[in-house]
Amino acid sequence: MNNSGAAAGSKWVLAGLGVLIALIGLGLAGGGGYLIALGGSWYFLLMGLAMLASGLMITRRKPLGAWLYGVALVLTAIWAVWDAGLEYWPLVSRVLTFAVIGLVVALVYPTCSALRARPAGVAPTAWLAFWAWASLRRWPTCSCRPTWSRPPLNLR
Repeated sequence: MNNSGAAAGSKWVLAGLGVLIALIGLGLAGGGGYLIALGGSWYFLLMGLAMLASGLMITRRKPLGAWLYGVALVLTAIWAVWDAGLEYWPLVSRVLTFAVIGLVVALVYPTCSALRARPAGVAPTAWLAFWAWASLRRWPTCSCRPTWSRPPLNLR
């Protein structure tokens, strides 16, 4: 069976994903450098550099790029909990975009490995997908509470 067309399509998908991740990383690194100059957090510079390196590796079809992104995603989740606590909206705003990208990276990982002529394991894909899912999962508590000091009027 000839599936060279599928391999060529996979190369384009990986190249597009890698370029997108690298460009996002470049923007984060630039903004992170500016934030450091203002006395802010180093997180954005470090995550930007990790995304830039990961994107370039994914573009070159190196599985290490997916692993690097997975490690950066786990560290992002740890930083987000440290920075925002377990409050739902502040946590989601820090993790959601990176988790969605991580899910896409996890889904294309077997293709990346197959193009490098190595067997694609299920464990790395499942691991990255689990972390992406866990980052997207809604916390069971809601911080929405009424602001009134007495019960509302009954309008029957």
